[in-house]
Amino acid sequence: MRIASYLNFHGGNDYERDETSEEHEGGHLVARLTGYQGGEGVLELAQRKGQNPKLLAIMTGLQEKQDFDIFYAPGIELASCHKATQLKDNLRKKLVTIDSDGRGMAVQPWIDVDFHILSDDVVDKVVLIVEANTSNVIDCGELKIHGNTSDWYRALNGSGSVSGQIVIFLVAVLFLG
Repeated sequence: MRIASYLNFHGGNDYERDETSEEHEGGHLVARLTGYQGGEGVLELAQRKGQNPKLLAIMTGLQEKQDFDIFYAPGIELASCHKATQLKDNLRKKLVTIDSDGRGMAVQPWIDVDFHILSDDVVDKVVLIVEANTSNVIDCGELKIHGNTSDWYRALNGSGSVSGQIVIFLVAVLFLG
């Protein structure tokens, strides 16, 4: 089953609608994982301001019944992430371990992760899919803003938040007084 079909069938957009609605400032990042050694998939990270981030991963075409670690690797360029077979020294942050079934599909439903995404520092950075037993890089992708970029930057900068409104009020009082 293709990833898009899976998301449509299983309601993969429920979290997106809930987590990034206007009443809840937050951000949503997506990494498209295009097959390097057979696997393809999508990794999504979403976070409401003031809450823990969540991760969703769906992959197909993996080696059957294997564990795969997902790493955030900001020091690696997307163009060169497939060239190395073992990147332990460069791996920065393990996000989660997923396991594939007998058909080579791995699904990690939305889960809390200890990785805050509401920062410009994570946009356009690389995530790696690494076979747990061999440390070989199986796949990689680049984290991109999902949705409206102005919503993303509003969540980062806190405009529209109470603290942002207080700062604007104080600046106005200083200039009028």
